[in-house]
Amino acid sequence: MTLATGAYTFEATFNGQEYSRPFTIGMPIGVDENEASATFSLSPNPAGAVLRIIGLTEGHGVASAFLYDATGRLTLNERVSAPSAELDVSRLPQGMYQLRIDAGGQTQARRVVIAR
Repeated sequence: MTLATGAYTFEATFNGQEYSRPFTIGMPIGVDENEASATFSLSPNPAGAVLRIIGLTEGHGVASAFLYDATGRLTLNERVSAPSAELDVSRLPQGMYQLRIDAGGQTQARRVVIAR
């Protein structure tokens, strides 16, 4: 399930009490992943200090790599023109991330774990 950007309200009832909290999504949450159709691969995943992306720009020229943390905050943004790239993730906290690759008018996303 992917939620689009916009304003939402979370509503719940617990022990007879009703709760309501507004929140805003600044970027889509969730990823419809299909690893079989991915044109790139990641190594290693989980990553420690370096995340390698292989097959990035096959037939697309320049690609953009965006790494988002679990809160949706952009933590890394790099443009690459080689078929493979190494992203320095050594300064990022451990946890789950979403890597989004934009290349040739197409966007693909994959989950990444940073662990040490």
